Amino acid sequence: MLYLIGGAARAGKTLITQRMFREKRTPYVCIDYLVSGLDQGAPALDIDAESPNLIRGEKVWPVLEPMLRNIVEVEPRYTVDGDILFPKYVRQLSAAYPDKIRAVFLGYANISAPQKLREIRSFGGGVNDWLQDHDDGYILALVEEMIEFSAYLQAECLRCGISYFDTSSDFTEAVDRAYDYLISLQI
Repeated sequence: MLYLIGGAARAGKTLITQRMFREKRTPYVCIDYLVSGLDQGAPALDIDAESPNLIRGEKVWPVLEPMLRNIVEVEPRYTVDGDILFPKYVRQLSAAYPDKIRAVFLGYANISAPQKLREIRSFGGGVNDWLQDHDDGYILALVEEMIEFSAYLQAECLRCGISYFDTSSDFTEAVDRAYDYLISLQI
């Protein structure tokens, strides 16, 4: 089973991925590492790790898709998370591998940017918290972009028949529901 966890930055993807590892011993990789490697190591591909999700995702998919196909064909269980997974591509991949892919998307389409900023400041600060060195203006701009991206993902998930969990109002409960959904039909 390949577990795919897509969604907006700061929506809870990594929390689910780490929980899958802790509780189910499911190895994982974050697509951010692939994007960084392509950005820094393959400049001819013109992949900018700082570009908007939709641009990065379209550019990286031709590299990511064969990687995911290989994981499905070789690994008994694996989790991949990232903010450049898109429902339309997940649906195509799932159709090619029926009953071998389980996917969720997370976002926060229904929260104000100032409220999300407060939440990030209140609950952030972990070892790999890349936002701790940025000022509120930078984070607020990112959150506004991610609210818009979340609305896009929510609509696309509905169109593609993929589960979307909104973390706007009760972050922990939504993340728990997404995790429970992923593990509910383990193969």
